[in-house]
Amino acid sequence: MTIEDAVHIMLPQVADPPAGFRARFPCLSLIVEWDGRDGPETLRRDVAQINRDLLHSTLSVDWLAIQTVGDVKAALHDAYPIPVRIYTEEEYEEIKWGREREALEELAVSIARKYACTVNTERFLAACNTEIANIRDTRLQIRRSGDPPILLDIHACTEKEIQIQRLLCWIEQNLPLLFARWEEAAR
Repeated sequence: MTIEDAVHIMLPQVADPPAGFRARFPCLSLIVEWDGRDGPETLRRDVAQINRDLLHSTLSVDWLAIQTVGDVKAALHDAYPIPVRIYTEEEYEEIKWGREREALEELAVSIARKYACTVNTERFLAACNTEIANIRDTRLQIRRSGDPPILLDIHACTEKEIQIQRLLCWIEQNLPLLFARWEEAAR
């Protein structure tokens, strides 16, 4: 069941919100996240959708008690029939960046271990390029094998290559001298 399905099966409430609810939160946008089959799933909700979700929940909403964004988040959390996490746009961007940073750090460590180097060296950057070349070769071998391509394998190779490219971009932006030295040496 998706969150949209859950919202649509909620029973309508009798009480309408006071006119001031939308006026208090004119630009409010929240991110609702829940655990799906393949990991976290998200849904962006603007003030009109939040208003509708609260109106159609099975709970009796005390509209006058909702004075802050925290109150809106709490009321919305209680309105959904499945466990959800609710974030403001800013909170979600921080969490999203934190998850991406962790994934990049794990990737960097695995490449550094595989090639017996440290992350902040030119040797590591060369190892990243070697890894990208290996991924491309693997993807080419999968296609040339004559067997029907296993899309999951090709997708996994592509995803890993994209992650390594992101890692290289991060290094280029945050360690420009190291990246410049490596590029100069590679020429």
